[in-house]
This record gives sequence, C-alpha cells and structure tokens, in this order.
Amino acid sequence: MGWQHAPEKMITFTSQIPLTMASTTAEQILSELVHAKSKSRYDQAWAEFMAFLNCDDHQPNEEDYVRYFHHLHKSRGSKSSSLWSIYISLNNNNQRLFGDYLQKWPHIQLLLKQYEVGYIRKTAEIFTPEQILQGLQLPKNSPECILRKCAIALSYCGGLRCYELRELKVQDVLPGKEGMRTMHSHAKQKAEVKKNTFLVPFSSEDNSPCFATAVKKYVLPLKHSITDLQPSAALFHKPNKNGYCKAVMGRNYLSHTGNY
Repeated sequence: MGWQHAPEKMITFTSQIPLTMASTTAEQILSELVHAKSKSRYDQAWAEFMAFLNCDDHQPNEEDYVRYFHHLHKSRGSKSSSLWSIYISLNNNNQRLFGDYLQKWPHIQLLLKQYEVGYIRKTAEIFTPEQILQGLQLPKNSPECILRKCAIALSYCGGLRCYELRELKVQDVLPGKEGMRTMHSHAKQKAEVKKNTFLVPFSSEDNSPCFATAVKKYVLPLKHSITDLQPSAALFHKPNKNGYCKAVMGRNYLSHTGNY
C-alpha cells in the first residue's frame, strides 16, 4: 500500500481594492484636488474656450490661446482683470488634462500685459480713520445705530471683510480686561480653516471713542432681546424698536454699515 498524497490546496489572491477605486482615472483624482467653488469656474471657462475652438479632440497650442484672448478683449470687451482670471482657470485645466503650464508660452502673458496698458483697476472706497472715529461718536443710540457702531468697531480693529463680519458668532466675541477678544476665520482659505484672534481695545483716553464699549453696548442688549440666544448663533441680528429679533442680518445691509 503506497503513500497517498493529500490534494494540493490552490492559493488564490483577491484584490482588496474596491472596484470603484480601481476604475478611478487620474483625471478624476486630480479634479478632486481643486476647490469645489474654483472647479466650477474652471470648468466653465474651459467649456467656453473649447466652444470657441470648435474642436475638443486635440491639445490647444499657443496660437489657440492667443486667438482666444484676443477675441475676449476685442469682441467681448473683457477687462484685464477678467482676462487674467480666465488665464488662471485655463492654466489649471491645461495642467490637469495635459500636464503643461501655459507659462511655457510667453506670448500669452505678453499679450495680457499689453492689454493692461491704460487699464485702471477698480478699488474699494474706504473710510479714513477720522471718519471711523466720527461714526463712533455720533449721538445716536437706537438699536440700529448701536449695531452699526459695533460692526464698525469690529471691522476696523480686525480688518474684516463683509463676509467675515457676517460669519461672526456670539461665542466669538468674549470680554476681557483689555477689551473684547474676537475670533474670526479668513474668508478665503483653501486648506484647513483656522481662526485668528484680535483685540477690540478699551480706550485709554477719556475724549476718544472706545471700540470695546461700542461692541459691548450691542452684545448685552442682543442677549437681553433674544433670551434663548445660542453661543453658536450669528452675532448680527436685525434691529427693531425694542432691541433685536431672531432674524439674521444680511450681507447687503452689513456692507453699508458705515453709511448712516
């Protein structure tokens, strides 16, 4: 009687990578690296560029881009700032799709710089420090004026944009010995959102307006008007005759805070 060998076991290897991941293309992976808001703008700019070329089966060359920017400037009257914004969008798509930077074609930037000649950029109108102080010293104490003075003090001391001002929460403004310590997050952050802290100081001079007092005079009546106000609630609420209501202030109102 001879030895009987046990049947050999078949060893099989199964992939642990999900099918959805295995079928993901490099273009899809790179697309996820672009911020969602920026991606929609980039894609729209690229679609309009492809429609102008009337051909989407080849990689655009320098001549295609030069003709397109010339068309935007001459036929559509696009300003220099708009052309540079479109350039950034097309450059991003060209990198993702073809792995090439538009900077390798210097004639494109040369053309855009030429379109800057005689172009005057629009700049935001800003209040002078004297006008800021005059606004805080106005003898107006209605709920609306108290809110406006608070918004002026916060935006001036923190250098806040209108969007950043509107995003402030009740819990972001805390009283301290030196003033009102305020936390805020920058409006334009592509990476992890981080909060910065700035101080709205008490005034050391009797005759000068106090920024911290302007903020405090709004926060206290706000909490008195809305008894169930949560710390995570928006800081600015619409004023009424007796104080403030639960309705949150809009961006357009806050953008005209100093116009009173």
